[in-house]
Amino acid sequence: MNNSEIEEKLGNEIGKKSWISRYSMFVCKIGEVPIYIHFSFALIFTLIAWSLSYTFFPVYYPGLSQLSYLVLGVTGASIALFSIMFHELGHSTIANKYGVKFEKIVLFAFGGIALSSQELTDPKKEINIAFAGPSVSFIICSLSFALWLIVFQSQIFALQDSPVGG
Repeated sequence: MNNSEIEEKLGNEIGKKSWISRYSMFVCKIGEVPIYIHFSFALIFTLIAWSLSYTFFPVYYPGLSQLSYLVLGVTGASIALFSIMFHELGHSTIANKYGVKFEKIVLFAFGGIALSSQELTDPKKEINIAFAGPSVSFIICSLSFALWLIVFQSQIFALQDSPVGG
């Protein structure tokens, strides 16, 4: 069963778009793959930004202005959005090398989904495509950890007297 058949089965009636497509808004196109955001992801994005702005950052970094907390919260939520998008683009990039075209990537409340109308018959290719997304996530995690070590755990940046330092 290919992704188009799966998407059709997710719909309420035959011929109707599934809830994934029906409530999604086109955002941009990266390469040949259009990126959509489902309304549920917008709700999660808002919840993450609000939680970071009003609960996390004021507790762990007191003394900043409310605008600073809001900017930090939206930045944190944006990092989550881009991490999920790059994860899905990892899948689509490797699939594209195998000649599999993705119709779209939809970011929704539980992450993202890359939809294709083609079905793979080669298990090796399918495994490579499946591992591409987590590989991108691992690279993002590793780079983030390295950046954290450089900025917050070294003496290169003297952050001891700043509100976000140690």
